[in-house]
Amino acid sequence: MASDKPADFAKATETVIDEPSALLTEEGELSDKLYDILHEVFLQFAKLPETESAAKLKDEKEKVKLATLGREEINAFSRATNGKDLPDEQWTEIVEYLDVNDAGELTFKGFTELYSLQTENDEAETVKDLKAWGYDPQTLERVKKEGKAQEEAKKAEESDKEDDKDGESA
Repeated sequence: MASDKPADFAKATETVIDEPSALLTEEGELSDKLYDILHEVFLQFAKLPETESAAKLKDEKEKVKLATLGREEINAFSRATNGKDLPDEQWTEIVEYLDVNDAGELTFKGFTELYSLQTENDEAETVKDLKAWGYDPQTLERVKKEGKAQEEAKKAEESDKEDDKDGESA
């Protein structure tokens, strides 16, 4: 017996799934906008190798390939984002499970792995981080000229410059 229901009735009555957030794609990957924000934030805290070629780099995409977050940098990032140093057990997990270089420092790939896992499992935590960085988690647009994290990164950078000056004058 033929149905009197329209062919697309089944589609219309399916359970509506919440729209994907701005943070992840439908496939569960980091959205392009979130990836770009992570790129920017990573470079604010990461260190480059102390080589002449690294110092000459101007292209952000080339810098991120060489940049890393060691224990000191991850703590600065953590303080700016969460208000405290990263606990030792979390640092151990990062080094064990995420992409790190030969010196055990977190690479950008590892940083994006970290945020991919966090966003998939606890999106609210990533939302909190975005707010600390000065972004609207709904639109991923900057809502503050500088978030708490950017202010902390600048303070750390200025402190490093002061340390360098002190070392030169000694």
